[in-house]
Amino acid sequence: MNAIKHHYCQSRRGPSSFWMQEPHLIFGEIKLKRGDSFLDLGCGVGDYSLEALKYVGKKGKIFSLDKNEKALNLLKHETIIRRIENIHPLLEDVTAPLSLKENSVDACLTSTVLHCMDLKTISTKVFPQVKKVLKDGAILSIVECHKKRTNFGPPEGVRISPEELEELALPHGFTKTAYRDLGHNYLLQLAIKKDFS
Repeated sequence: MNAIKHHYCQSRRGPSSFWMQEPHLIFGEIKLKRGDSFLDLGCGVGDYSLEALKYVGKKGKIFSLDKNEKALNLLKHETIIRRIENIHPLLEDVTAPLSLKENSVDACLTSTVLHCMDLKTISTKVFPQVKKVLKDGAILSIVECHKKRTNFGPPEGVRISPEELEELALPHGFTKTAYRDLGHNYLLQLAIKKDFS
């Protein structure tokens, strides 16, 4: 774990949970393909967005959404330096209607973001908005810290268990498809089936 933490902290440009696990573990579960559209919800400085480039390629699209303008500017700066044209930083609040087109996203990842808000109160806003932009059969992947006390990370009281996430998401048309223990964190994947009738 120390080696992993040391490796990823070298490239950190701001607060990020990216260093907490090997990224290939997460993207191996997300199964992005060349040309896919990917939504990094609550992207921060965009570590996951930059990693997703390896999977979607130049023909894919990455939408990096966050309400932190400073963090998004750091990501924009990185895309300019590296001449990346298919990462699209979006200054938006996840609790508000998203600007993305309906049924336009192949996969969505939100990593250690949901515990930062009162999810019980705003789940009726967040999950329907995400569902709206996801394509039929697309997967929402959620990374959160295990609900236990540690000497780093968010306080135990604000952490969300996978069971709590399921309880809040399922009424909005999501269903659990996979769960993976990542050590300090876990990955919960939820699929949607849209009713077009």
